[in-house]
Amino acid sequence: MNDDIRVPIIEITAGWTVDEIETEDDCDDAFAVLTAIVVAIESKMDTLTMENLTQSESFIKAKGALRWKRAALAVVNTKRGKIKRETNDAFQKSNSERILKYVKAMHYDTFMEAQRHVDAGTDQ
Repeated sequence: MNDDIRVPIIEITAGWTVDEIETEDDCDDAFAVLTAIVVAIESKMDTLTMENLTQSESFIKAKGALRWKRAALAVVNTKRGKIKRETNDAFQKSNSERILKYVKAMHYDTFMEAQRHVDAGTDQ
């Protein structure tokens, strides 16, 4: 049995995929581009609907493209959340490390007493 799950590569525009997003700025750029594309596709679909061409090849292609661009928007938003969490976690870790260094430098005896409690498992 093959458990290999294949996920299609979702393009934002030709040559630019959601897999290339690494920063919040990338997310902002991708969101702006995708939003503009979605609006253009929806406008085209509205025009085709008014012309009673909802069964046309153009409408069907536009509907498929709209689905993929909305999926790309969802991925961009998911990536934005992940990037924000990672950034926040890194800040919290850095902040905690700075606090520990300060306590160790300024209140060494208290720091060592706390270390002994943690090592002995009596810190709770």
